[in-house]
Formats: sequence, structure tokens, C-alpha cells
Amino acid sequence: MNLSAALALAQAVVFVAFVASLVPKARNWRRFVSTVRAFTSIGERPARVVAAALSAGEVAAAALLWSMSTAVVAFAISAALLIAYTVTIGIARTHGSDVGCNCFGQSRYPVSWFDASRNVVFLAACALGLVAALRHSTPAVPSVRGLFLLIGTIVVLLAVQLRDVTKTILRPIGSEEPA
Repeated sequence: MNLSAALALAQAVVFVAFVASLVPKARNWRRFVSTVRAFTSIGERPARVVAAALSAGEVAAAALLWSMSTAVVAFAISAALLIAYTVTIGIARTHGSDVGCNCFGQSRYPVSWFDASRNVVFLAACALGLVAALRHSTPAVPSVRGLFLLIGTIVVLLAVQLRDVTKTILRPIGSEEPA
């Protein structure tokens, strides 16, 4: 894969991940603020400020991703957010939290290592994008960007459903229930 293709793929994956994360937050802001409170044990007002700051960071990263002049900054913001989310998930998991991640809408499962692993996939996309952008690769032609957005969407869908995909693949042959 050449650096232009790597950059386009990384931009697409990170862009789609943040847009897919922002939509449910915008649709149910109260749930997102409640999730922030549950993860941080802070009051309502500080949780709203933290939730707004996180969302603003995601919007900024998504908006800045598509310009070569701001791609490095966008990948850095994205990586910082993903590291913060992953550390928070790790701490919650280590302490046995039963809070759902709610990163991409309401979660029926408590936070897990699957959630952290999903973020590692997105962090890998940030790293790939940073390398490609720092090497000043030329952006992909617009007609190819649509293809990379499609591929990025598939990567994000698989990563978001990592728990179910993994359990389906690891399910014993003949078993109807996930392992």
C-alpha cells in the first residue's frame, strides 16, 4: 500500500469512527453525560463540561482530517482522545465497573477489553495516518476517497461489533450460542 492510500484509509477509519460516535451522543446527550459521570464519579455540571469537551475534540478531529495542512494535528487530537478513552476503559475494567461503554450508542454489555481493543484498532489507524501525513504524501484523488470511506466504514463496523464478531468466530461448531 502506498502512503497516499494509507493516508486515505487512516483518514476514513478515524473520520467514520468519530462520526459514528458523535451521532448517538448528539441524539441522547443525557445518556452520554450520565456515562461520563459513571466513569469519572464527578457531578452533573462537571460531567456536562467534560462531555462537551470530548465531543468538541471529536468534532475538531473529524473536521480537520480531510485537509493535508491539518491532518497531522487531526491525527494527534484523535490519538489523544483515543488514549484517554482507552485508559478510562482500562481503569473501569480493572475496577470491575459494570458501566456500559456507550461509545457508539447504548451498550448492553459492561465495559470490556473488547472496547479497549477496538480503540487500539483506531489508534493504529491514527499511527498509520500520522506516518503518512508526516511524510507529506499526496492525498488520494476524490474519486478514490469514496472507496476508502466505504472500506473505513466496514473497518469501523467490525471494530464496533468486535465482541460479537469474536464470539461468533470462536463459537464451537454446532453451538447456537456464542462462546
